Amino acid sequence: MEDIRAILLMGREMVDASNFAHLGYDVRHFGEYCLYLLTSDNSVIFLAEQDKEVIGAILCTVAPGAASPTLIGYEQAFYVRPARRSLKAAQMLIRSYVEWATDLGAKRICSGNSAGSPDAGYRKLLEREGFDFAGSLMYMNVKG
Repeated sequence: MEDIRAILLMGREMVDASNFAHLGYDVRHFGEYCLYLLTSDNSVIFLAEQDKEVIGAILCTVAPGAASPTLIGYEQAFYVRPARRSLKAAQMLIRSYVEWATDLGAKRICSGNSAGSPDAGYRKLLEREGFDFAGSLMYMNVKG
């Protein structure tokens, strides 16, 4: 909870750098969403810090799947500040997520690039951590 301000500031950076930027960023809405995750039994936020500065975060949930009660880990948001991406922060965040979801009983763990980050590096990171490529994620911005 003491890092919520840093998470909210980083949330703005994440949205502004993504293909969600046109939807805007509502700090109160994101803050309430983070508080919901932090107070939920099946959600967590992991942070990466360097020199007491928050440099990355991953927001995660474990829930039953749509077609089966089997638990699935879902990455809700994943961001590491660009100036710090050469560090092992992203790898540490993914490993924390996988370990946590596995401990909660997840039988499948999902992570995806829905925000338009450079895909090659993202896929390489996840494949190195044992993830398999599942397919494409498409979107459509609705006008009006």
